[in-house]
Amino acid sequence: MLHAAGLALELNALSHELDARLTQTLVEAFRCHDGLDEVAYVAAYRQCARYDLRHRQLDLVDQLGQDLQRLVPKPFIHTALKLARGPARLAGLGELHRFLDTGFHAFRHMGADAGTFVTTVVGRERAILERIRAGHPMPLEIAPSRAGMARLFELQRERAAARQADQERRPTDATAEVADSKHCGAGSATVTVDPFGNVYPCVQWRRRVGNLHEQSIQTIWRQSRELAEVRRLAVDVKQAISQHGPLGVGFCPGLAEQETGDPPGLYPAARRLLELRQPPAG
Repeated sequence: MLHAAGLALELNALSHELDARLTQTLVEAFRCHDGLDEVAYVAAYRQCARYDLRHRQLDLVDQLGQDLQRLVPKPFIHTALKLARGPARLAGLGELHRFLDTGFHAFRHMGADAGTFVTTVVGRERAILERIRAGHPMPLEIAPSRAGMARLFELQRERAAARQADQERRPTDATAEVADSKHCGAGSATVTVDPFGNVYPCVQWRRRVGNLHEQSIQTIWRQSRELAEVRRLAVDVKQAISQHGPLGVGFCPGLAEQETGDPPGLYPAARRLLELRQPPAG
């Protein structure tokens, strides 16, 4: 806990220093009094040019995120934070305590997804930072190009075809086998367990099928009605998706259920995948 507090103190001080300098530059050099656009922001960012400290700032975010993720499952941490609120205010560290308390509750709410959240945010910010530093004309636009995505899917098709030609199936458990009739192995080949013992078909498919504090993994694997339903749905998804042609690998029933309420439903990203996966004409 003390290590996390130290990281938070350093991050708070560094962020204040860097943001104050950037704000001053935006106001004095670029006359940004009533509004702000991307061009002015990037130009001011480059004029400040504290790239080493910006990298340190992201390192601190990453380390603090890892610390919070490690601390959140421990039951005494919540109590310790509550007890520390008064002493923190008396010591002039009320804002620091609020920052840690807010982060703790946010991470507890995200559960197993907290690590993915931090990794995604830090990775994105590092990419933007390097593009600003390299002089890229649109550094905040970091989405992959259509040509790049099309090439990626082409390679995936080639590798899938090669694996299908060479692979020999060696199932060890009838329930674990990912049959040809199933879209994917969610709940049949793998499951995911969060820090609180909740069991899900996969990281993306957030349909709770059991809890390790209540049942053994073997019991859940062989007797969970919810898991049996997921396996049945994997068959339905396979049949439903096949009518869309080359969508195949890349479609996620878990994400479909989150965004459309239906595991075979075509969510927006799946529609884009379907468009990009269409083989080139001729």
